Amino acid sequence: MGVIKNKKVVCLFIIILIFLLDRISKLYILNIAETSGSVDININSYLNFILIWNRGIGFGLLSFEQSLVYIITTLVILIINLIIIYLVINTNDFKAYFFALILGGSLGNLFD
Repeated sequence: MGVIKNKKVVCLFIIILIFLLDRISKLYILNIAETSGSVDININSYLNFILIWNRGIGFGLLSFEQSLVYIITTLVILIINLIIIYLVINTNDFKAYFFALILGGSLGNLFD
């Protein structure tokens, strides 16, 4: 019983940590955009961060002005998050930690 309770605490910590890292990184990038007008962070010749506003979901999909589509999409994402929460709670092996990582990122995006 103690191992399962400990797993849930670790998963909750992972979810909160990923959510906070997501929020902090986005606020940091937005702060850079406000002060310099654009964001172009060059890590090396292969890894660069450039701020691009995405009006839809991933890769600009569903980027139109119908609010009903956004409401339905948000409800689907909420249902998927509830399923992931169920999987985190009921999975008894290491996969629960991966589900927690996914859930933390998903909650960060849902917050936006």
